Amino acid sequence: LVPSQQEKALQNGTIDVGFTRPLEAAHALFLRSERFQTEKLLAVLPKTHRLANGKDVPMKELAGERFVLNDPKYSPALLQCGDEPCAEANFAPEIAATASASAGVVALVAAGEGTAIVPEYADVAGIL
Repeated sequence: LVPSQQEKALQNGTIDVGFTRPLEAAHALFLRSERFQTEKLLAVLPKTHRLANGKDVPMKELAGERFVLNDPKYSPALLQCGDEPCAEANFAPEIAATASASAGVVALVAAGEGTAIVPEYADVAGIL
């Protein structure tokens, strides 16, 4: 289940435990969360991108790039994966497209729609 579906399922008792991103403030009134694991963030770039060389990518180098992000309707916390690192590097991301899941974000990057920042353990097995 995507994070928003997990939160609803937890509230209505369909599931007892979920593994997801941090809860939205509205859900935190009814649910409790505990940090299970901290993830690194990865830059996802088209293979032909000037920074696609296997080295660490400084966020400031992505200023001016078009970004593909997770749609906040499905995964509100993953939107922060793009917003917060960009803000820390003193720029706002230009959002080119959104996707409902990280695999969709990666597919859009591969199609040339932009760059992305995704959690290291995003469900993109076999794509990265």
